[in-house]
Amino acid sequence: MKKKIAFMVKFSLAFTVSLVVLELFLRLTQIGLPSTITIDEKLGRKFKPNARIMLAAEGFRLGKTNKYGYTGTPYPPERNRDALRIALVGDSYVEGHYLPERYYFGKIMEEKLPGFIHRDVEVLNFGLAGLNFRRMYINYTEWVATYKPDITLFFIAPFDLLEKETHLGPRCRMDNGSLVISYDFNRSRSYKIREKLEFLRIFSFYSLFQKAYAMFRLGRTGGILLGSLNPFSDGNGEGSGEGNGEGNGDGNGDAGNPPSMENDDYLEINREIFKKLRAVNETGKSRNIIVLKTAIPAYYKDMIDGMGLPLIDLSGELEKMESEGIDPYYWKATKKRGHWNHEAQRMIGNYLAERLSHGEIK
Repeated sequence: MKKKIAFMVKFSLAFTVSLVVLELFLRLTQIGLPSTITIDEKLGRKFKPNARIMLAAEGFRLGKTNKYGYTGTPYPPERNRDALRIALVGDSYVEGHYLPERYYFGKIMEEKLPGFIHRDVEVLNFGLAGLNFRRMYINYTEWVATYKPDITLFFIAPFDLLEKETHLGPRCRMDNGSLVISYDFNRSRSYKIREKLEFLRIFSFYSLFQKAYAMFRLGRTGGILLGSLNPFSDGNGEGSGEGNGEGNGDGNGDAGNPPSMENDDYLEINREIFKKLRAVNETGKSRNIIVLKTAIPAYYKDMIDGMGLPLIDLSGELEKMESEGIDPYYWKATKKRGHWNHEAQRMIGNYLAERLSHGEIK
């Protein structure tokens, strides 16, 4: 019995020391960092304030979130100067954690727009990988709107409108013809377990194990063990996702033919959200603008136009780049396809600055 107890003590001690050494190694080498994500009782997934970011996918990013829990310059919720405040809401394309911030389209907008409108500009990046349109709306109502933006840009594509919720968090639903946000998730067993395990998110090895498990679920075990030497990898980076330690990247989910109107389970909910965004515009206090990352189904385009919601379509400009021999999704350094690359970021930043200066700001 004493031998068994001694063995268990030695094993526990060795295991603990091994984890401490692994944690120190991961942090010092920055091979892995603690998860950037926490679970909020209102929003579900959300960035931790001052969380360090290290992402090596189709591009590379080393930085951190700001003290308010979004990315970029830490503009406070309280407005304290006469600057035009623009909020960006969307998924990993908007999040932009795959290239240095100075190349990010939001930063380019922030630098270019003052030259057009002769006024200081603040761009706040509320992008988060994996958000669909309904979660974007919830984040807007519960969080983004508290920063009192003059303009909010919602970046959407077919995938954002039509995908089902796959992450723990609030949901939009219809109740007797009215749009309702349900927060039942924060009473669920999964949420309670997440709360109890929240302390693990401060450890790099936990984040590393989560990434490995996410790759395993996607059938990419070879990538875990062999990396770029994996003989079964196609090497094109499609659907690489954001990789923030949650296995929640949305990759290139925008691609492909969207379901038809008959198969759209969220048509009624999405229509009500557009109405809510239009109602905000009608108050004159803030302006919501829809930005299309790619072309959306005609019935949604007609719906947005019919409501008089301002719309900026990036799809034509991205197609124009491709017609000129520039692939906006191809990363030369890593030879992968994925999110918008440096050339696309520059084009989008300049294009949005120009569009916002020519009639979109009122």
